[in-house]
Amino acid sequence: MSSVISKIIAILITIAYFVALGFGSDFWGNTLSSTVTFIASIYLFQAYRKSANKRNKLAYLIGMIAVLGWFISDIMWLLAEPLANIDPEEYDFFLRFTR
Repeated sequence: MSSVISKIIAILITIAYFVALGFGSDFWGNTLSSTVTFIASIYLFQAYRKSANKRNKLAYLIGMIAVLGWFISDIMWLLAEPLANIDPEEYDFFLRFTR
């Protein structure tokens, strides 16, 4: 039963994320984005563990690593402005090396 409840909570968080995007809320959009990507990585990890086919296991593992990378970048985006006083929308990491 707890599996059903956790899936319902994940769906509600995802819906809340899209509602926050629709209303243009930066704080809730950024916060829920990292939450949704973390939940997605958990589901991909569970699928990776349950899969018997090696090709499917590899696909789930690669997907999980990609989503975890997105999660890390979302956390960095969320923390950049309040902690480092950087506006992530105007900051370009690669432009630092071209000057």
